[in-house]
Amino acid sequence: MRVIYDEDAALVTLEDENGSQTHPLESAKAFEIMSRAWLRASWDVKYIYAFSWMGRPIIQLPEDMIRIQEVLWRHQKLDGPTARRRAIELLETVGIPSADKRLGAYPHQFSGGMRQRVMIAIALSCNPRLLIADEATTALDVTIQAQIVDLVKRLTHERGTSVIWISHDLGVVAGLCDKVNVMYAGNVVESGPIRDLYHRPSHGYTLGLMGSTPRVDGRGARRLTPIEGMPPNLIDPIALCPF
Repeated sequence: MRVIYDEDAALVTLEDENGSQTHPLESAKAFEIMSRAWLRASWDVKYIYAFSWMGRPIIQLPEDMIRIQEVLWRHQKLDGPTARRRAIELLETVGIPSADKRLGAYPHQFSGGMRQRVMIAIALSCNPRLLIADEATTALDVTIQAQIVDLVKRLTHERGTSVIWISHDLGVVAGLCDKVNVMYAGNVVESGPIRDLYHRPSHGYTLGLMGSTPRVDGRGARRLTPIEGMPPNLIDPIALCPF
């Protein structure tokens, strides 16, 4: 299914196996098409947040597991008991011990790494085609970071899922990604395969990121170079490179 949204003409076009149909943007049929597209996108694309449960009130984990069960019921047509068993399997897949008992635990009874594993289980509940991880290892120590990265690499390889990993940690990016887009002020300023970009960075912001990252590969001590200046005001149009 493909949905084409033409804002200028105020039209919505649906293309699927039954052909093509176009409707006015404000019509009930257009609303139905957009709703179907949003629902399909919410199934195919899942998001892993940073700071799992950060700033939320103390609630029991079943509140979050209900979300997994609801998604499994809606998209995979599983009944309640089957969805619950599937939710337990997902927790076991991401390495949560005694998953059936953990369903009754509180978030504060989990470590940061275990909470992040639950977030990954929620994201993988319907086998998405694309997984977006936004600073998914922030606030975790380096050992737990490595475990989470290895878990994501293993699960995405087994399931054939693509990953967009958003991070300021160049070490994590180097160990996980095949291609890198360096962004500044909402713009991609440099892009390329991981090896080429890391060995031959050319943009000033990429060079600044490299220069401000400590190295542990034994190539000699060096001072870290901070990136000077302030980010631009994005309210005002920027005609040239924002960096």
